[in-house]
Amino acid sequence: MKLQDFKSDLRSSLEAICKEKKWSFDNSKQRGMAFEDWCFNLFAERYPGADNELEESIIRGDDATIDVVFESKETGEIYILQCKHPKISAMDPIAEEEVKSFFSTYALFKDREYLDKRNTINPKIHDLANEFEYWEKNNFIVHFIFISSGKGTEKTSALADKYNRDNQNQNVKFDVWDISRIRDEFVSVKSIEEQYPELVKFTLTDNHHLEPNGELENITFVVRGTRLKEIAIEHKDSLFNWNIRRFLGKKGEVNKGLTATIETAPKMFFYYNNGISALCDSFDFDENNKVLEVHKLQIVNGAQT
Repeated sequence: MKLQDFKSDLRSSLEAICKEKKWSFDNSKQRGMAFEDWCFNLFAERYPGADNELEESIIRGDDATIDVVFESKETGEIYILQCKHPKISAMDPIAEEEVKSFFSTYALFKDREYLDKRNTINPKIHDLANEFEYWEKNNFIVHFIFISSGKGTEKTSALADKYNRDNQNQNVKFDVWDISRIRDEFVSVKSIEEQYPELVKFTLTDNHHLEPNGELENITFVVRGTRLKEIAIEHKDSLFNWNIRRFLGKKGEVNKGLTATIETAPKMFFYYNNGISALCDSFDFDENNKVLEVHKLQIVNGAQT
């Protein structure tokens, strides 16, 4: 998609949101609110298994520079977004100070003493402070993403690199999405069915795999859940294009049962949920080093697990 076509599509989408919410598109604040909604919807399509509600995820009023909090607990990721749509048609350079101010929020939210003194009037910020402690304790990866319809610069890229270096031992990542990056993410989400992981590698262990005889070439193996989590984070929804039954949402009865088993009888989880089925274009298994290379992997049953 050409950038100009995307800008036109974005404008139409923001106008539609403003019309639905009875906001004025010509009002910069209300247009910015529509852009926040649009960004939430983009992530909702990016992570269809995440069970988020727009009204709960959007933060407005004493927002501590945070506009959207999007949780993808199934992949162990949290996205904290600041969304800027300063002008309708122009692509001004993104202000370095705005990015720096937003990225600095990470250190502030790790400072419990600061949060207690802040006395926020927004209960969502108070709840977010408590969530930070939970995310850190459970090793969630927290993404701070500054999203703007402006144009990225060498300075904003360098700033993101600096914050990533300074926090490389923490479960946090910093990024800037300018208009071109937003376009790329939008195109990626809209064409997800055309994208399949080109190569996924597994390292198997002795006596934990077998290749049954049959009409189709196949292999059955045991792999750690942590490895599956890594693959899900890396390839996201492109793994599940052919999935027979997608993730049903945390409110579904199947997933309530999964959660109950994990919490109350974790040793029984394998017996109740003991398989993931996948198709692929081809695979190569090196018996000597036990490396399995799978081309165009598609999970067709097991998204719940």
